[in-house]
Amino acid sequence: WNPTARGALECAVLDILARTADVTMRDLMASTDAPNAVRVECNALMTARDLDALSDEAEAAVAGGFKTVKLTVGGLSLDDDASRVAHLRKCVGGEVSIRLDANTVYDLESALAALDRFAIHDIEYLEQPLPIDELDAMARLCAKSPIRIAADEAATSKQSVRRVIDAGAADVIIVKPSATGGPLAALQIARAARRAGLGVTVTSMLDGAIATASALQVASVLAGEGELSACGLSTQGLFERNVAALPSVVDGGVVLSTKPGLGIDVDPAAVNDVSMGLT
Repeated sequence: WNPTARGALECAVLDILARTADVTMRDLMASTDAPNAVRVECNALMTARDLDALSDEAEAAVAGGFKTVKLTVGGLSLDDDASRVAHLRKCVGGEVSIRLDANTVYDLESALAALDRFAIHDIEYLEQPLPIDELDAMARLCAKSPIRIAADEAATSKQSVRRVIDAGAADVIIVKPSATGGPLAALQIARAARRAGLGVTVTSMLDGAIATASALQVASVLAGEGELSACGLSTQGLFERNVAALPSVVDGGVVLSTKPGLGIDVDPAAVNDVSMGLT
């Protein structure tokens, strides 16, 4: 019943079916005649805590054409985090969107205090500020927040997303195909969120090339169906080694391959090297 294992199996089956039909996986999964997006916009992940290092990351993101950056907050004092957010805004300028991720570390009171400090910097949304089982508190936070609230860890299945929607506990749903049980489940979740009037962002669990390629296929379908915010799928540069090469991020986005299936070629030697490293 592990959703990541289910997602891997579903991805493999869809890749086989798409290759057999000589179509891309995104064309196989499309539910309408609307053309799927060939290009998927991505956000740049900011990992630095030190302001000088954050400056370097921000400048590299702007130079790379990214229009959205993401910064983790909550691991430092509120004063330090507020300084980092202010510094990031100064570095990227007013045309780049900033989204924040708290990874469940706040309670309601501290989240409200943080939101008040962050709001002056024109933040796109704050991701998962509260623990996943505190939907009532998330709903109260949404009602009071000057910034949109996104659900991530609290929205990993059709049932949990329905609970988030019914509780009014988020304005945005973060969709991770490898956490939801596969690309088809991810599409169902994203479409349910859209029907409820919520925004959608497709990201990964810092997955390797195969699962990230699958998430890009999901993002392509969703971008073809409607507006889709920048996706958190430009993370392959964090890996020392990988089992396949993904298309490069150019001007803040990925142009998907037109090859059948997932559109990537897995390197058997790399698979063997990684497998040996895990044993």
